[in-house]
Amino acid sequence: MNNRKCWQVAGALFSLVVGSLLHFVYDWSGQNTLVSYFSPVNESVWEHLKLLFVPIFFFTIIEYLAYGKELEQFFPVKIVSMVIGMLFVVVSFYTYTGIMGDSFVPVDIALFSIGILIAYIFSYRNLENVRFQSPIIKLVTGILLALLLLAFFFFTTSPPHLPIFQDPLTLTYGRTI
Repeated sequence: MNNRKCWQVAGALFSLVVGSLLHFVYDWSGQNTLVSYFSPVNESVWEHLKLLFVPIFFFTIIEYLAYGKELEQFFPVKIVSMVIGMLFVVVSFYTYTGIMGDSFVPVDIALFSIGILIAYIFSYRNLENVRFQSPIIKLVTGILLALLLLAFFFFTTSPPHLPIFQDPLTLTYGRTI
């Protein structure tokens, strides 16, 4: 197995484990405000995207320090991979719950796991892709990352009243202050 493939496998395993643990960290922290920005505060689809985004984001930093500096397209590829993983989760969740009429925890866990695998497979297949070196791609993905980070912070306490942000158990939105 080549070095980059090893990094992607390690990243997927790290993200699966850390993402799974993040589901509980907010409650374990005594509902700490700082923790709420990177750990789900309720059962909404939006908050659960943190389970995928946060570990991949942090592992991306580790990868960058290990080998990413040598790849001009490193960050654009990693950012697109995170977005693809999150889009897979959202589209798949709403498709299957629309068909079934309800959500099922084992299916939700499978979608989370598959979303992470898709993100890392995309990353592995595109880390050598020079199309991601384009200045416009770098700019767009940089803006996209900044918007995602801001959205995760802002929508934790002030989410729009849209279904993706609503906790299906309590019918509330975001973190209650």
